[in-house]
Amino acid sequence: MRRVLLVVSLISYCVGIAEGTVYFEDGETHNITWTINDNVHVYDDHWTGQVTTVNVLEGGEISYSSSSGYSLYADDSSAVNVLGGSIGHLNARDNSIVTLSSGQIGFDLFARDSSMVTVSGGAIGDNLHAQNSAIITVSGGSIGERIIATGGGKITFKGRDFAINGQPVNFGTFDTGNYDWVEGWLTGILENGSILDNEFRIELDNSSITLVPEPSTLLLLGLGGLMLRKNKC
Repeated sequence: MRRVLLVVSLISYCVGIAEGTVYFEDGETHNITWTINDNVHVYDDHWTGQVTTVNVLEGGEISYSSSSGYSLYADDSSAVNVLGGSIGHLNARDNSIVTLSSGQIGFDLFARDSSMVTVSGGAIGDNLHAQNSAIITVSGGSIGERIIATGGGKITFKGRDFAINGQPVNFGTFDTGNYDWVEGWLTGILENGSILDNEFRIELDNSSITLVPEPSTLLLLGLGGLMLRKNKC
């Protein structure tokens, strides 16, 4: 099926469409500024291995409603950049690289396999979910529901004033320890000033949530350490 769809995309120089699914798989860059009422898959070029890049811009929509939604899947080593518009679900898989800096994900942002996701803005309607060896780094934006790291998934938050269940915590990495899973409530202020206020859950070995200081906080910590050393002298 993949080969047939590739032929269609080469003929159109843009995208293959079949069986209710849209495929970008030609190793080129595509800007979505229109509404797509189907699932979308982004693959590397099947023949050359060239990375395909899809940018979702203002006016672009992979349609969703309050009860269901279509998904954008980033597969292989493809790159997906959400710079505006809206998507039902966003799924990063394989070795793909995904960025969310603006726009809206109606439901879940799900990263799995060895994908890498960067969130610096925009809105996620439901869950932010990292699984397998996926890595998610968050410095801005909003998350509507839960933060989930499972099966080796890792999520890093850059910001300040972090607290778990209302108790201030130092910067560091939090995992399941000796338990199968841990959960609680995470609050803080992200690097771009967005508020973090979400339930979180960490499941299974090698899954973790890491809290790191934003650059300005890191500078203050460094200055504080320098003053302590001077005082000791």
